[in-house]
Amino acid sequence: MSDLSNSDLIRVPDDSRRDPIDRLTRTLVLSLCGLVVVGTTIVNALFPLPDPNLIGEEKNQQAKMRASARLGDGSFARWVEVDLRVTSRVRRLVSKPYASFLFKHLQEVRGTALLGREGWLFLTARARPPELSSAVMAERGAAVLSAVDRRLGRLGSALLVAPIPRKSVVYERFLPRGVQPRGEIEDLFMKELAKRRVDAVDLPALFRREQAQILYYPTGTHWTQTGEVVAAEAVIEHAGLLAPEVERRTELRMVGLRPRASRRDLLRYLEVELDPAYEAELRSLELKHFEVFDSAGETLSTSGPSFGRLAIVGTSFTAGSRFPELLHHFAQKPIWDASLPAVHALT
Repeated sequence: MSDLSNSDLIRVPDDSRRDPIDRLTRTLVLSLCGLVVVGTTIVNALFPLPDPNLIGEEKNQQAKMRASARLGDGSFARWVEVDLRVTSRVRRLVSKPYASFLFKHLQEVRGTALLGREGWLFLTARARPPELSSAVMAERGAAVLSAVDRRLGRLGSALLVAPIPRKSVVYERFLPRGVQPRGEIEDLFMKELAKRRVDAVDLPALFRREQAQILYYPTGTHWTQTGEVVAAEAVIEHAGLLAPEVERRTELRMVGLRPRASRRDLLRYLEVELDPAYEAELRSLELKHFEVFDSAGETLSTSGPSFGRLAIVGTSFTAGSRFPELLHHFAQKPIWDASLPAVHALT
């Protein structure tokens, strides 16, 4: 082994001889960081925001996380992080401008969502399924519904399943490059339901055929009212209850292009504030708005239980939407709307 000369050694800078400007810069940076941390802590501690009014599954998950928080395993730190997201006054002040800057200038959003082509937004969890076999996922879901079907059959009721396809599957062409939503999950799920003799409407196949009508809001998680109309008619027709148009006492009418609030729920979730130009671009999209009118020309409402022979159990896709009224229109039968937002469909 040859000896190393002084020229072969890496020289480590001597901190004692560091330029005074460097020391001053380091001191200023550390001091400012410390002031920001201390100031943020004081503001959040003395002037916290009120806790959000959670409902359904989100409320249950938060209560469970709070009850299981422990210092030793890091769950308490995780709980503090989650709590600060909703109660930090400083975060509310700076998060929207920061998120809006990233969205507008760098085309970036939080990891919980994906920004695709032409401004389409997708939930990451729905566009990137878990690392589990597609066949296993389909089998598990179908097995649960098969058990529900048998239970309802013993009670004298019939189950009709209407699986809502994922937005990322129907509009895969708008996903970011490299994202694979594994659309075969929906196809395998329908096959598993058929194997178990569970009656189901093939909405995944229908939505793929009708995707040109814009069935989902580009910047939201839910289907458009056009999607509701397409699905409602398919459900009633599959059930053999489609009333002839001449016998309908209600009228389905397009009343304009005004948007529903949920068309931008993902933007609000990501805390992105729209500038006037982008706002105008969103409003220019031809998204149809429908209403169902009764024989007196009044807007039809099926709010509250009607205890009809047809009942709908769903999530936020059907709760608070025009879907129950659309089912009533196509079937001309009363609908008991038991849909609940923010909960699992089988709750």
